[in-house]
Amino acid sequence: MLKRCVVTVVAMLALCLHVSAQVLRDSANAVVANVEIDGTIRSTNRMMIGRIDRNGNMRNHTYRLIGRFKSNGDVVDMKRQKIGYVSNDGSVFDGKDDLLGRLEADGTVRDAGNVIIGYAKDVPLRYVAMYYFLDVLEYH
Repeated sequence: MLKRCVVTVVAMLALCLHVSAQVLRDSANAVVANVEIDGTIRSTNRMMIGRIDRNGNMRNHTYRLIGRFKSNGDVVDMKRQKIGYVSNDGSVFDGKDDLLGRLEADGTVRDAGNVIIGYAKDVPLRYVAMYYFLDVLEYH
């Protein structure tokens, strides 16, 4: 009986974690990924896209450490070279200070050309930066 109760509690916790995940959407407003409480970004088919832990360490889909978000907004690679940064206004830049895109206050995500590429209402900027601009940050 105790084992059954434990399994039920674990299942309920897993459901709560999934339900409370933050949602990333594409330009058609379809859900494309979720940000889980532990900082893992997963696609809708539950494949890991990346992860940012509470220390700002950024990992790709293979769990390889690719960089770190620093408290000042800088994104650095494993050699501590600046590969980008996120600003307080929601803008995301690459290591050459070129604008990659931005997260607007209403959750709209735009690319450098001001085209809407997604929606991320109430999702912290570093997760938005990682999801929408990971390829640029990872392969600088």
